[in-house]
Amino acid sequence: MSFEDLKKYQPAVVKLLDNSFKKDRLVPIYLFAGPRGTFKKDAARYLASLILCEISGACGQCNQCLKVANGTNPNLTIIKPAGEYIKKEQIIDLQNDFGLTSETKKIFIIYEADKLTSSSANSLLKFLEEMNENTYGVLITENANRILSTVKSRCQVINFAPINRLEILGDLEDRGINTEASHIIASLTYNIEEARKMTNDNMITKMIELAIDVTLSFEARDHNGILIMFTKGKFLIEETLKSYHMMFFDMLTAAQNDKIKILINQDVDLDKLVFCETLAKNRPSLKIEQEIAILELLLEFKERLTYNVNKDLLYAQLFTEIKRC
Repeated sequence: MSFEDLKKYQPAVVKLLDNSFKKDRLVPIYLFAGPRGTFKKDAARYLASLILCEISGACGQCNQCLKVANGTNPNLTIIKPAGEYIKKEQIIDLQNDFGLTSETKKIFIIYEADKLTSSSANSLLKFLEEMNENTYGVLITENANRILSTVKSRCQVINFAPINRLEILGDLEDRGINTEASHIIASLTYNIEEARKMTNDNMITKMIELAIDVTLSFEARDHNGILIMFTKGKFLIEETLKSYHMMFFDMLTAAQNDKIKILINQDVDLDKLVFCETLAKNRPSLKIEQEIAILELLLEFKERLTYNVNKDLLYAQLFTEIKRC
């Protein structure tokens, strides 16, 4: 495990851990907090490699580091939610595994620590109060506010900064993804790993093409968006995963925002728009009031998606309303 992405996108975290390790100032318990996709799990494994490495700290090549990377190191314990929550029994097992005094350094990592139940959190607190020397731990969460305050008070909190969308954009373009697709995908997520997966998702590729056609249809006199949606977009209407429909609405919303930016400022930098290539070739033809009305409809109908609605009816109603704008 090279930790290249961690070092590139969270250099402040790596520097803090490195300095603490070199100065022998690592604390027993850390809380890694930050949005999804900010390499918190990578940082936890990096810390494990620093602590368990046989050579000089996170060398990535010794037997201990290799076992950290593939999850087989006996001195590293990882706890994940068993279903929806982390159960008390899991913490008790952790106590039993780490309870004996040992000269061997050991570390545990708890994923999604905000899913500790009240009983498991209290058991963890008791364990933290009685932790042996040479024992380290990392709690990982996307919501530090949900961590029991008494548990949090025993941790050094390290906040992970969100990944800048420009960095996601650059990463995708470096991987050979075309400019507009990179812009669109980078607008959908702050998670660089998720963005990379999207580039290999044929469904996303087809949705981008559909979003371009539908976006342009809003400007056309014949307003044939509903025809496009129920022919070329049939694959999406038949899709049962709500997340894809949400992303499609996000694409259409981004395009409307781009159009409004152009109408407000004719000198806007087109290269910074999400649909940069499409709108460079096809400037919006409607009045700004119409574009805003379409945007409001998209936001309204996206909200309806949160309920169990009939997708055929939803899209039919949407495009009927847009045609009236």
